[in-house]
Amino acid sequence: HISPLFAAMAILFLSVLALVLFAFEAKGDCPRDNSRRVRSFFMTDVFPVLSTNPLDLPASCPLHPMHDKYIAHEDNKHYDHNGEWKCKYCNKRFVSEKYIDRHLERMHSDMLPENATVCLSDYSKMLGFQPIQDESLFSGRVSPAQSTYNKLKKSFGAMEKCSPSEVKQLIQQCRDISESCFPSLDNGDRSPNQLKFNSLVCNNLKCVNGILKGGLHRDPEQDVFVSTMLRIMCVIILVGVVATQVFLSDSIFHHARRQFFNIKRDEDYLRKYNTNSEKYGWLVVGLVDSFYAAKAAVLYYMKPADKRR
Repeated sequence: HISPLFAAMAILFLSVLALVLFAFEAKGDCPRDNSRRVRSFFMTDVFPVLSTNPLDLPASCPLHPMHDKYIAHEDNKHYDHNGEWKCKYCNKRFVSEKYIDRHLERMHSDMLPENATVCLSDYSKMLGFQPIQDESLFSGRVSPAQSTYNKLKKSFGAMEKCSPSEVKQLIQQCRDISESCFPSLDNGDRSPNQLKFNSLVCNNLKCVNGILKGGLHRDPEQDVFVSTMLRIMCVIILVGVVATQVFLSDSIFHHARRQFFNIKRDEDYLRKYNTNSEKYGWLVVGLVDSFYAAKAAVLYYMKPADKRR
């Protein structure tokens, strides 16, 4: 007979082994998510500033699309308005980008050109990007709340460590790429685009208190996070203003608000609200009133039931 303790230990070991293998399979030797981040940075933040078409770069440039390991797969993915990803090779649909990436890796790896050998993820540290933490390791779908939490956790989580000597090597690597992509002039001087590339990308890399910093360039993932948070804040403010206008009746919020302002009658509260609206504008007064209404409601509900009036 197998003891329960031995069985439990065996199950635990197999579970850990499965998770390790799954994580290795998801990332592989060239993480697609990190490659996308690097590709997005060059396509949106670098080449437009240099007024350069990536297809016009010399063949010796590792940033030329012909060398990009996954560009063929990226060009054959389509994101539908209903939130699904479609594979253009076989028309299969997937609920998340993670799953279509895995599908492309397993079923359509033969569509990748043999001469496309550059893994853009290898340049992630050179650009000063922080490590990506996989927020969807166990599920293809992540709730907005969980996604926001994961991004907040990532902001304060693992940071790329560095040393001054390592940063010098990364800067030299960056300048070598700059030279191969934007060759020097015949007289030996650096070309204008090489100087711009060095200023925009290479010279911004720093080691601050042992943490790798990418200078002035922006992290695409952080841009998405910041814009999402701003949209959420705008929606909350709008809902608060509308709620203030709609729920001016003798609701629980209105009752709590009157208690907070120490106003006994509805007529006095409405008179004060209208006077302030004419003086400061309904939007400003609505925002301030919404804040105090929420605060008053919290204080109201914190009281014992027999103390509420």
